[in-house]
Amino acid sequence: RDILSTVDSILSLSSTKERLAVESGGALTMEINGRLVIPISQDKYSQNSMMGIVHDASRSGKTAYVEPTEIVGPTNELRQAEGELRAEEARVWRELTESIIRHRKELERNVKV
Repeated sequence: RDILSTVDSILSLSSTKERLAVESGGALTMEINGRLVIPISQDKYSQNSMMGIVHDASRSGKTAYVEPTEIVGPTNELRQAEGELRAEEARVWRELTESIIRHRKELERNVKV
């Protein structure tokens, strides 16, 4: 299962629904620092809860933005893959730039023609 379908399943649980902080009509999910979080009423979230990792809180302190435990591992894997992709893109650009520099004179001659 993918991350979004896992979150959808979590949001459909009655135990989650009763903890959601959506009185203001806000979104059921948000992204904070690349992590998918759900708004949980601070008064219904226990620090001992296995619910997930708190990544942020509202200004009022009434809402905790929690990344569900079930998606921490898959999200870590996704972030790792994204980092590897960025590194590969940088490598390709570096090689392309070095090749252009090595062949600069030949390229300049071809452009003049």
